[in-house]
Amino acid sequence: MGSTDNEAVLVVGAVASADGSTTVVVTGPRSSRPIRYEAVPASDPSNPLVGICGTEPGAFDGWIYKVIARNTKSGQAIGEPRIVCVPFPDPDIREIPPPPELPQPPTVEEIWNSARIPQPVVHTSPIAEGVTGLETWLWAESPETVTVSTPPLNGYVVTGTARCVGFRFDFGDGAVVEARSGGTEREPAARHVYERKGRYRLRVETVWEASFTMTGAGLTTPLPIDVEQATVGATREFPVVEYRSILVR
Repeated sequence: MGSTDNEAVLVVGAVASADGSTTVVVTGPRSSRPIRYEAVPASDPSNPLVGICGTEPGAFDGWIYKVIARNTKSGQAIGEPRIVCVPFPDPDIREIPPPPELPQPPTVEEIWNSARIPQPVVHTSPIAEGVTGLETWLWAESPETVTVSTPPLNGYVVTGTARCVGFRFDFGDGAVVEARSGGTEREPAARHVYERKGRYRLRVETVWEASFTMTGAGLTTPLPIDVEQATVGATREFPVVEYRSILVR
């Protein structure tokens, strides 16, 4: 039995880019943002209370909003509200002006895509092709943890540690094996017997969880965020042949 070098060039759901970055599939709500903001009308700053809009009391013609950051999942407010002064669109019509433009933290999907989790390295035995009626072994290499520090995402930075918590091996004919580890050449994580010859698409996925914190607009301290789970995968073609014995007298 032997192993093969990594022939996996595709990421589950997307093609790996030339610069080595990895696009991942998020198993939770991909478009959700760990932090959301709301703007609450606070008061008319024309009263003597307010000299916080950068002018003398009564000189600013507009309205004060409190911008509150909240944990999207729990709804809990984060830190202290930020005061934003919004002028009246028409000084002659003293209606409360529209709220200020709110910050847009990165989505869960954007965070995972910036985490640069490496693809698993796929190994098979036999190396080149399987044989019907005989076991095919499958295992994979992947780091147990990855230290993450993203580039700025809409003005936010995410740091922390991602952990590989499981593997999923798909033999391409409906057989799927889930495992806690990727296995080794001596102790493969998945074994399977193909019944029919053909070309099969092997797929290996690693499942990731993370302990991340976010810093950025409106966050006075790093905020722990929930990014659900993500999977990173690789695929390769695997031919299976059939040999028939011939009785010779």
